[in-house]
Amino acid sequence: MVEDKFLKQIKEGEQIKIEIKGLDEFNNFDEQSYGLNNISPQMRWSPVLEAASYAVAIIDYEAVGGAPFVHWYALNIFEPQLELNVANLGYANLYQGENSTSKHFTHSTVDANYQTDVANNYFPPCPPNKAHKYEIKIYAVHHKMSTNRNEILYLDDFEAKLNEAKIIAMGSTYVYAPQISFENNELVVGSLEHKHPYLFTDAKNEYHVIEDVIVDDIEKNVYDETQLNNFQDLEQAKIKIIDSSDALSYAVIISSNHTFKKYGRPIINYAHIVEKKSNKRIKFNNSYKLNHAFSYISPSKYEHLGNELLILKDNDANIESGLFTIHVFGLNKKINQLNKVENPTDSIIDLFEMISGNVISYKAKFFKL
Repeated sequence: MVEDKFLKQIKEGEQIKIEIKGLDEFNNFDEQSYGLNNISPQMRWSPVLEAASYAVAIIDYEAVGGAPFVHWYALNIFEPQLELNVANLGYANLYQGENSTSKHFTHSTVDANYQTDVANNYFPPCPPNKAHKYEIKIYAVHHKMSTNRNEILYLDDFEAKLNEAKIIAMGSTYVYAPQISFENNELVVGSLEHKHPYLFTDAKNEYHVIEDVIVDDIEKNVYDETQLNNFQDLEQAKIKIIDSSDALSYAVIISSNHTFKKYGRPIINYAHIVEKKSNKRIKFNNSYKLNHAFSYISPSKYEHLGNELLILKDNDANIESGLFTIHVFGLNKKINQLNKVENPTDSIIDLFEMISGNVISYKAKFFKL
C-alpha cells in the first residue's frame, strides 16, 4: 500500500503539506471557487503532533492597488481538513475574519461596488488584470485559543491570536485563478494556461523549511513625518537567513498588519531579491510608493524610500501592537537566471513572476518591533 503523505503526522517545525481538491493541470482553482462563485475550496493537510487547532488564510499578494487582498481567514479548525464550501455552512466553531471587502474598514481602498456589510467569509478570487497566484497558508498552533464569535475578527487580531497560541508548524501553497472580466454584462474567463504553474520547483509544493530568519533593528526603518523631514542617511534593518538548502538567491518580503482595520489590506513594506554571494539585488516598490492612499504623509517626503524597507507611522494605528511578517523564498538560480518579466510593474507582481518555478526553500515568520 502506498503511504498517503497528507495523512502522515508531522512534528513541530516540519512543513505542513497541503492538498487543494479540484485543481486542474495548470494549478488553477476549481471553477466553483473563483469568479462569482464564493464556494470555499476543499482541502486537507498533514496532521501535526500536539496541535490544539489549525487556521487557514488565503491572500492575493499580486492584487491591484499596491497591497495584498485578503480573501479568507479562519480559526478553530480541529481536523486537518476543510470540506467544500465550509465558509458558508454556519459551523459554530469556525471563527472567520473580515476579508478585504468589508465595510467596517474606516478608509477602505477597495472599490465601493465590492464592499459589503457581511464580509466574514470567503471572497472568491476575481483578478481583473491577469491571472494571479493565491497564497493558501495553514497554521498549526500548540495552545487552545480564546475566541468570541460575537466580536469582529480582523487580520491583525487573527495573527495575534496565532502568535499567542504558539505556531508549531506551517505550510504554504500557491494556486492560480484566471483573469476575470465582464463584457456586455457577461463574465469572461481568461486563459487557464500558465507558463509557470507552480511557485515551487516541486509540483507537489514540497520545499525545504528554512531553519530561521532573524530581523534586527527594524525600528531604524520606522518613520513619522518629522523624521522624514529630518532624513539624512538610509539605515536598514539586518536580516539574517539561516538556511541549509542549496539556494543561490533569496526573495524577501516584509509586510505589516497594524493598519489593517483602517485600510483592509496588509502593507508591503519591503520586497527585494538578493543574490547570496554577491549581494546583488533587485528592488521592488513598497505599498506606499504604489498607492499614496496608505499614508496621510505627503508622498514627496518618502518617494526616495519607495523601493526600500519603509514603515510609516499612522495616527490611527498602534504600530507597537501590530505584527510584521517576513517571507523568505530560497531560489535555485542567480538573479540573471530568473524568469524574465514581459511588462514590468516594479511591484511585488514582478517578484512572483521572476521566482515562479524556482523556489526550493521557504519560511514565513511573525515578529514585532
